[in-house]
Amino acid sequence: MAKTPGTALDNALDRVFTEDDFVRMFFDEYNLTELSPGRRREILRAIFAGHFGDYTNALPQQPPSLAKLREPFLENSSRLGYSFGDQLPAWAGLHEGNALPVLELEEVLRSMFWAGEVQNPLRYEWQNSLLQPVGGMDMLWRAFLKQSVPGNRTVADLVVLGRPVTAIESTGNSVTVAYEGGSEKADFCVSTMTPKQLAKVFRSADSNYAECLNKFDYIPSTKVGWQTKARFWEVGDGPLYQPGHEPIYGGISWMKTDWPTSLRQAFQAEKNGSPLTAEKIRELYAQADQPTRDRQWSTLISQIWYPSSGFHSQRGVLTAAYNRGREARVFGALSREDRISLALKGGEKLHPGYSNHVMQETALTVSWQGMPYFEGGWDNHTSRKPQTRPFYEKLNRQYNPHLNVYLAGDYMSYLPGWQEGSLGSAEIVVDLLCERVKST
Repeated sequence: MAKTPGTALDNALDRVFTEDDFVRMFFDEYNLTELSPGRRREILRAIFAGHFGDYTNALPQQPPSLAKLREPFLENSSRLGYSFGDQLPAWAGLHEGNALPVLELEEVLRSMFWAGEVQNPLRYEWQNSLLQPVGGMDMLWRAFLKQSVPGNRTVADLVVLGRPVTAIESTGNSVTVAYEGGSEKADFCVSTMTPKQLAKVFRSADSNYAECLNKFDYIPSTKVGWQTKARFWEVGDGPLYQPGHEPIYGGISWMKTDWPTSLRQAFQAEKNGSPLTAEKIRELYAQADQPTRDRQWSTLISQIWYPSSGFHSQRGVLTAAYNRGREARVFGALSREDRISLALKGGEKLHPGYSNHVMQETALTVSWQGMPYFEGGWDNHTSRKPQTRPFYEKLNRQYNPHLNVYLAGDYMSYLPGWQEGSLGSAEIVVDLLCERVKST
């Protein structure tokens, strides 16, 4: 524990035990508040690193209940996991295995895994009880299309494709939507296009309304997916009960980005006023040698998602890369072939022999920020950021509707990027329309 780095970590731990309710309660419960900040930091480090028992004997006071906390943090605790080597079958006979070593606090903190991903099951968007429709999430909109409407028709009969909207004009009594090849006039309009796209075509909107729309900022996001020859991840890629070789049933493998020096420098230069264009990104990639691409550029994939259905069937579909933010901005600027190549190399880091299991001819890749009429994967939490929240609230309170144009979509919710947000915003608009019609 003595090798834990100094000032920055000390400040971080100070914030933890001054701001976190659980930690403050812990120190109060065991009469540790009288200790110096430095000593309290040592104890907090010990809790994180699994060495708590090493410190209890040196405490100035020894509450009897404190001893109960020692057992879970002992180095041979079963909570750390085991390695079995050639002791197979595991746990049978005298095959007890060897307890895995404690991870030092420095390693845990440096991974940054604790700052986000490891907490996902505790977040309302990622709770373990969530289910998915049989056949995938697109089964929801497919089900909507099948719903009956008057005239012995279905919703699918009302959907018209290939008609990009060029202008929206509203008098306050009616709305006219112009598109390539014609126009339609109606009492009301419900817009689900992205805010900035709407601001470009809604010609009769006032300036305050347009300002609100233009405050929304969409985050870049890209994906790669393909079919596999076999579901190799479910049978493991080595001896069972060996760290890193366990069978995987659904879920995500995360990869920490190892930024190439050239990209770090390019992003820093951008802060100083030199734009980092897609062309520049492709140029940097072309200049990178193959080892750098394999070692660092491949970590841009960020995640691999495993299917949570069809266990032990012959084949499966993997989300081979799924990133957002700066990683997606770089990844999305590359060619389709380069994205696929990096996804293969990234997969090899997690699963040796990965390329042999993948049907590369089935590969699909999408960059949402590069799609027509899209600005990115989803709104970048405009509703929650202090500098943009007032505009989000103003849009909801004053401008939904504006001149008989109503807004719906995930960006009109506190759940951007989720179908739940889109459906909730649509429900609000439907209620508003019903009230409006009933009152006339």
